[in-house]
Amino acid sequence: CRSSFARHLIVFNPMKNCGKFHFRFYLLCCSETYVCVKIRIHVKTDEMVEEDQYMADEPTRDGLSTKVLNQLILDMARPLYHKGITLNFNNYYASPSAAIELLKFGVFCRGTLRRNKKLIPPFILFSKSEARHKESRGKVKIAVNKKFGLVAAGWVDGNPVHLISSADTHALTTVQRRVGGDKSAFTAPES
Repeated sequence: CRSSFARHLIVFNPMKNCGKFHFRFYLLCCSETYVCVKIRIHVKTDEMVEEDQYMADEPTRDGLSTKVLNQLILDMARPLYHKGITLNFNNYYASPSAAIELLKFGVFCRGTLRRNKKLIPPFILFSKSEARHKESRGKVKIAVNKKFGLVAAGWVDGNPVHLISSADTHALTTVQRRVGGDKSAFTAPES
């Protein structure tokens, strides 16, 4: 959209290969009922996402700094404070710093990580070259931060997958794939 009437809502993202001018909506939805708990539309004049604040911290690919992104996450999660609810993120929002901030307010989280997020333990990171080897498939690296109760893991499944969780335990379990017509494809017995 290039409408002059919506100029305060339009976000320019040079990383997009098509449609570089777009609107940005932030939604907090229930995973069981699909009810939208909170919705927010990105506005350039908003105090939390002002353009001059973008350079206050290391910017992400889409322009928002880590500091501003964490403020946005905290604002969106405000209805969930001190209720013991778990937020599930995609890799744009999930970060160790956001998980630590949410824990201060009694909100747990989990989600996949991008390799460039701050505070990721380098031990868990798999490179694409490591993932190409057939014998690497299924390998797991886990790091636990006992001070904050965070679990970070790297896993190879064709491509490297990195995730973080403050909602799960660091206790190990075994997962076995069942072969046959049984509808329950996976089991997770305690080891």
